[in-house]
Order: sequence, then structure tokens, then C-alpha cells
Amino acid sequence: RTDAKWAPTAKFAEGSSGDAKLLDGLREDLDLRALLPDHDVGVEDWWKTDAAKLVDLLRPGGELALLPKTNAIPSSPVLDPAEVVATTLCTLADNVDELSGEALLTWKETRKQGEREVAVIEVELEFTSRTDQGPALARRLSAAGEDTLRDDLALLMTCTSEGKGELVWDLGLDRCVSFEIALATRIDAQFSWSEEDSTIGYHFVLDAKNELSTTHGLK
Repeated sequence: RTDAKWAPTAKFAEGSSGDAKLLDGLREDLDLRALLPDHDVGVEDWWKTDAAKLVDLLRPGGELALLPKTNAIPSSPVLDPAEVVATTLCTLADNVDELSGEALLTWKETRKQGEREVAVIEVELEFTSRTDQGPALARRLSAAGEDTLRDDLALLMTCTSEGKGELVWDLGLDRCVSFEIALATRIDAQFSWSEEDSTIGYHFVLDAKNELSTTHGLK
């Protein structure tokens, strides 16, 4: 973005090329405009933003539909391919479909950064998401050409995250200069399937720390 009226366009980086269909669904994810209020504010003011607006921040790129190559799933003497693939879906970026929660933002100060005037905004984020990754698991198994002995696959994921960070916003160009946030995340996963007349599965909880950041140069 070079001025406030500029509209983003999805394209391959200079010197590279690829199938244009790969750009379908790609969005301007790190514009971070969703964090801004819908009314006038100034230094020391605060506002809240619905976490549901932040899907693109937590899942950069939008729906990219990344799939494994054929025969690319490592074999295991004890695990079914479905169990191997399920582990690849246990990340924060894959599990933000149903977001609830909010971000609390406070305009801490205005300062000069080079020749530009920027707002420094504190961000406190807390959210919960719930996702059924069963269909995604089936797609990845199919793309890899893997057979599974598991029927009725279900992978229910609940993620809770909270953290604090900082957004620096160019007041003249009306765009993000930088953003960073450290999150503490808990992923609660229930993976189940059917075998003959039985339902079998796992339940596990994973605690992790995530750091998200982006920097946009000033001109």
C-alpha cells in the first residue's frame, strides 16, 4: 500500500510464476485494518474488536488448500496413515474457523518514525476457536493416495489463546508499519474413528507459545 486508496492485487513475486488458480482465495491478510475502531479515537483511548474479524491474521494467506504429494506420508509400523496426517492439522493456523473472543486495543502514544507520524497501539487478545478437521484429514489422505483402515474419521479441535502485543500504524498512509504479538495457546484435540462395531480414539492437550509478527517498510 502506497496511499490510502490503493487496492491490493494477488500476484506471484517478481521473477517467479505459477498456476494462477493457486492465487484463488488469497487475501490481504496482514493489512490488520480489522483491529482499527469504526469511530474516531486518540491517544489514551481504547476500543474492542470481535476476534471473529481476525481469521486472516491467525491464518495468513486465506484458504490455500495445501495438500501432501502422492506417497509423501512417512510410513509407520504402528500408526495408521490417518494418525500420521492428523498430527499435521494440530496447529493454530489450521484451527481458527469458529472464532469467539475479543481484542482490547489502547492507543498508547503518537511518535515520529523517520519522516512519518505513527500511532503505537497496545493489543491484548483472547479468543477460542472450534473446528472439525475430519473433512480436511480425509482430503489429505486422498491427495497422498493413502488408504486407511479407519472409518467415520473425526478430528475435533478446540484452541484457546491469549497474549499481548503492539501495532504500529502509519497515520498518513493509513496502513500498518509493524505488528507483533506473543500468544499462549492450548489445543484440545479429540481424534476418533470406527472399526467394525467399536468407536476408538485419542484425546490429547497441547500447550504451546506462538509469536506472530509482520513489518512493512516506511517510504
